[in-house]
Amino acid sequence: MEESIRAVEQSQEQLKTFDSKIEENAQKPEYAKKVARYQTLRGVKTVTAMTIVAEVGDMRRYGTAPQFMASTGLVSSEHSTGEHEHRGKITKAGNAHLRRVLVEGGWHYRHRGSAGKAIKKRPGYQERSPCVVGTASAGDRP
Repeated sequence: MEESIRAVEQSQEQLKTFDSKIEENAQKPEYAKKVARYQTLRGVKTVTAMTIVAEVGDMRRYGTAPQFMASTGLVSSEHSTGEHEHRGKITKAGNAHLRRVLVEGGWHYRHRGSAGKAIKKRPGYQERSPCVVGTASAGDRP
């Protein structure tokens, strides 16, 4: 049993080391701007943002959003003939790791967003007009 506990503790330490290296790399000039942009989305922290940056590369290679979605396998399969249309489950074609990260990040949009503790601590948050905050939040609603 003690061996198993030590193995879990070692894995946790290794995970912390990997996370800190990812944090370091995210600060590099070639990644910092892209990572910061992705982090403006709910549910996207440094590891998720770096995963997207590393797996996608240059987003401009996709002409449209549907092309990007198709490359990740996040589009429904289709079995249609003539007038009969049948759309099935997602195709799961493409990069499974990227798809998992995008779906996991998307879970944060299941519920209505609100200004959390981190946002409320940002400089200038308290000075904002309630009308401005309400209008900005309205765009975040389904």
